Amino acid sequence: MSVHRGEPDGTGSTDATHQAGVYSPKRAPHAEDHHTTWLGSAPGQTPTISQSETDQGAITQLNHLLREARRRSLLTQEELASRVGVSVLTVRRWEQGQRPQPHSLRELRTVLGASPAELGFLLDLDLAGCRLDRGGPVPRAIESLGLDSDDEPDLADLDDAVLRLRRSYSTTPPDELRHRVDDRLRQVRRLLSGDHAEWRSDLLRAASWLALLRATVLVDLRHFEAAETGVRAARELAQESGDREAEAWTWETAAWIAATGGRQVAARDLAGAGIGVAPQGSHALVAVTLQRARISGALGDEAAAVRDLLAGERALAAAGPVPHVDDHYTIDPAKAAFFASGAMASLHRPAETIEHAAEVVRVSEDTRSRNYWPMRVANARIEWAIALVDLGEEDEAAAQAREALDPAWFRPDTERRMGRLLARMRDPVLRAELTALLRDRLGGFPGAS
Repeated sequence: MSVHRGEPDGTGSTDATHQAGVYSPKRAPHAEDHHTTWLGSAPGQTPTISQSETDQGAITQLNHLLREARRRSLLTQEELASRVGVSVLTVRRWEQGQRPQPHSLRELRTVLGASPAELGFLLDLDLAGCRLDRGGPVPRAIESLGLDSDDEPDLADLDDAVLRLRRSYSTTPPDELRHRVDDRLRQVRRLLSGDHAEWRSDLLRAASWLALLRATVLVDLRHFEAAETGVRAARELAQESGDREAEAWTWETAAWIAATGGRQVAARDLAGAGIGVAPQGSHALVAVTLQRARISGALGDEAAAVRDLLAGERALAAAGPVPHVDDHYTIDPAKAAFFASGAMASLHRPAETIEHAAEVVRVSEDTRSRNYWPMRVANARIEWAIALVDLGEEDEAAAQAREALDPAWFRPDTERRMGRLLARMRDPVLRAELTALLRDRLGGFPGAS
């Protein structure tokens, strides 16, 4: 992302384009403790060993299968701990019969090349002859979503499933994705109401991400009140689990919803709350900072917008690389350029808008790419068109706008951008033609007049 500085003193220096690498979710060094994060950990968090772990370690049976699998791989306990990302004490507890949490079991399967059953871990948590204390009541935040727990969950697959759903947002119709997310939320609700106390922390984190993704999809379906309820539920779950990354994303999403509804001042405050929560070095900090930049642009506050764009660029440089550019809850340079395009379009800086929008289209329109984001491309094309109108090139602007009119990817924020474009167009004939095309392709366009 590059930002042409428009500082109050009038200087016009240009930052070089920053490229970020691939992100790897961070985990605390001792990831098997009671406070393990699900997809991220707060900087400086000191892992502790819960009483439940020490109690279970005293009453479980030795896991000979895991020990033999480790020896077949010619690994010491210390080497296995290093590869999985846990302490050697945790590995010893596993070999004494304690069950890993889902993300660690997945790492064990990868490192040792064996199934859970071959490693001595079956899905029945009562095989060792001990009953776990009940996990406690289902959080009210999940109850508020109105979902029934009527299906059997797959514990080992849950966190993988959440990541798959996060990666599906860019290319899955919203109604289909909502049903898939609801299925997983039902599974989490069922687990939280059952005898799975040692899974509670992971389950709450999974629930927070699912509830947040569900809220985003509900906005796309124009169910705004339900979406706001979902964001609040996701925030409660993130706070209960201690996942500051997820909590910060709930503020970013709340700011996006408010901005989509035209409540820019409230949106800026919500984004500011997210900046205060987001861990340093996290993609949430990048997202919420760039979101506030875009909102400041909509408010006409150029100095604040540029300041946050530059801060977002620095945060992007500090964030880790992302292995899944299609994960909705990570930020790569193309997504950062998308935020910059929106801010520059609102500020009537057409050259920079076109620079960033063109980069978004170039990176994200290829259907063969993992970075295929048709919604993002549609919105970037409209912002490109707005910039062309500012330059007096309305024929080219209309051509760009036509490229964005795919009903499958036309969302409320796309509609808002299209309304801004039509309001800026001076040629009444082109404006009328584009409005008619909108109504023809989309079956009605409330923002057109």
